[in-house]
Amino acid sequence: MRATSDLTPGDDTVIRRVRERGVVAIEFALLLPLLLLILFSIFEFARGYNARVTVTHAAREGVRAYALGEDAVAAASSAAGALNPGSMTITTTGGQPCTIGSPVTVTVSYPVQYSIPFFGTGTWTVADTGSMRCEVGNP
Repeated sequence: MRATSDLTPGDDTVIRRVRERGVVAIEFALLLPLLLLILFSIFEFARGYNARVTVTHAAREGVRAYALGEDAVAAASSAAGALNPGSMTITTTGGQPCTIGSPVTVTVSYPVQYSIPFFGTGTWTVADTGSMRCEVGNP
């Protein structure tokens, strides 16, 4: 190996690049946990948001069926798509048969499990309520 005094003017660029490569590796190692936290947080948020949209759709379909005198629980469960119907809670108010023009509501709630590295695990409960006027039943 040559002494530092034997280096030509272009050789210090090579040494600087080798040192910078080591610094970049250390910076990446320090930032990797933060990048993974952000990445997994985005995935889990997307899953939760998808469940929220699906629950909203299920509540809307359930209350529509209920207003027409049909089974609200079956309609909401079938509209829930990929969500586990066994974990879903569906409640109705307004009674069947209802009076034409009276309000009926269907509330759907669903627990969403999340797991984010370096942050933890838990459950979000997403819920939505649909409300319509009864269209069939006792006048």
